[in-house]
Amino acid sequence: MLKALTNRIPKPHDLPRKPLIEAIFELRWALQQGPAGESHDPGFQILLGRFYDRVSPDFPELEDLPVSLVPEAMAPNVVRHRFRKAKGAWPLIQLGPGVLSVNDTEGYTWQSFRPMLVKAVQALFEAYPTRIAQLSLSQATLRYVNAVPLDSAGGDTGLLPFLGNHLHTNISIDPSLFDNPQTAGTPAALQLRLNYPLERPHGVGAISFSTGMKENVPSVIWENLVVSKAGHLPATPEAFDAWFEDAHALTDRWFFALCRGGLLTSCGGDNNA
Repeated sequence: MLKALTNRIPKPHDLPRKPLIEAIFELRWALQQGPAGESHDPGFQILLGRFYDRVSPDFPELEDLPVSLVPEAMAPNVVRHRFRKAKGAWPLIQLGPGVLSVNDTEGYTWQSFRPMLVKAVQALFEAYPTRIAQLSLSQATLRYVNAVPLDSAGGDTGLLPFLGNHLHTNISIDPSLFDNPQTAGTPAALQLRLNYPLERPHGVGAISFSTGMKENVPSVIWENLVVSKAGHLPATPEAFDAWFEDAHALTDRWFFALCRGGLLTSCGGDNNA
């Protein structure tokens, strides 16, 4: 059985066997209310063409999602178009009324992901038709979704021992809740989210664990994310540099703190880094 062997947090470094499912940056802006109470983005149609002009040198493949056939007012804050380097390729940029996202999967590194975030935000600020409507940012999120197979780091039986031994997260329920006290330590499923106030960047940091499947393998789905809302968002593309660095530094620290020890070793990481 692999055990967490150290209380020292390793320095961030790339892993040859990442547990990452997806890295996501999402930026939202305020929509306008129509006469019937519907939400819409009055600048979106002009934004789409201008945005593509700016990202097409790196992301020339335009993919229209099925939701693009639905009236915009019926699907606010939903991505409608994808921009890829090649058909079916990752990473990608997504755009919809009131929402921009940049997404990557197993090939992710911060060194390659961060420049894409900078370019996408710059393109949004440059392309949005402010003569039609102001670009009023409402929320920015940096999110990492990981999947850890329940048998990947040893032969633990049950979710709670796995979390404690491999993700440094200990959960207990009063055994008196059950006729059989052992039931308290053997839940069949998990859904846990913890939110923490942040000062740098100003916002909320969240850690969540849930049960799920990855490639038909029972897994713990583990997310680290940072969310900042209106009033605490950068006002210019250049000012986002600090937000990116602060949000990433926090999520990186949480990742290596939680998986240090046996789980990090199973991912090809170095606990002595």
